[in-house]
Amino acid sequence: MIVEPGGEPVTASYPPVSPMSVDLRGKVAVVTGAASGIGLAVAMNLAAAGAQVLATDRDPTGLDALAAATGEFDVRTFPADLLDPSAPQAIVAAALEAFGGLHILACCAGIFETAAVEDVTPESFDRVIGVNLKAPVFLVGAAKPHLAPGSAVVLIASGTSLGPTGYQGVYAASKAGIATLAASLAAELAPQGIRVNALSPGFTDTPMIAASMADKVLAATVTEATPDRSIGTPQDVAGALLFLVSDGARHIHGINLPVDGGFSQVSVTPALFAD
Repeated sequence: MIVEPGGEPVTASYPPVSPMSVDLRGKVAVVTGAASGIGLAVAMNLAAAGAQVLATDRDPTGLDALAAATGEFDVRTFPADLLDPSAPQAIVAAALEAFGGLHILACCAGIFETAAVEDVTPESFDRVIGVNLKAPVFLVGAAKPHLAPGSAVVLIASGTSLGPTGYQGVYAASKAGIATLAASLAAELAPQGIRVNALSPGFTDTPMIAASMADKVLAATVTEATPDRSIGTPQDVAGALLFLVSDGARHIHGINLPVDGGFSQVSVTPALFAD
């Protein structure tokens, strides 16, 4: 999405990631948050690259739409709520039952909530931390015994892990935790031949931030502050993830890769989400 200052958002034309550029035939992938946004793009691109994909989300309708759109590929769906403590083990078990193995774990599910610190409730805190940070910990723990050498884990952090703004304290903490978790897990799992990395999307045109990006002034402000003058798409993030799970990234461990049009390299983020 490109937004001219004071103008209407315009969807940019982005070339699709070529499924021939990464060959994932013979690989089994689990993708969380696969019903929409980044998770949807990741699931579709992994499948197009030849992977067998178990797509999971708490939204069964969205999963049905994904299944219909990927009929030519080997995609199975598994509805699950990551706030359920039994979900990580159940998701991994479903992948093993469906495909007999596991090589790629893409933790794309996330919750974005903003609030002044005095307005944060225990319920919202537990919800954001539960989905954004706790669930990936236990998903990796459930997957680890089944990940062979050469496997890859990618955790979705956020630009807020690199430069948080106000009114996002809990969300920013959860995503900074993901970046540090990826680095720690990389050190832990690298001797077993398992790579762990994180991606930090900047402002990305997804349902999770649709309400914020509907504010034309905010969208224009973000665009002006981004060196490539655009707001990212889920496909941008999926392309980076495809690289990180490919053999071309075999020597990359523990990074937190920004996918943000250069935003994190030059910007001091204003308090964009203040009331």
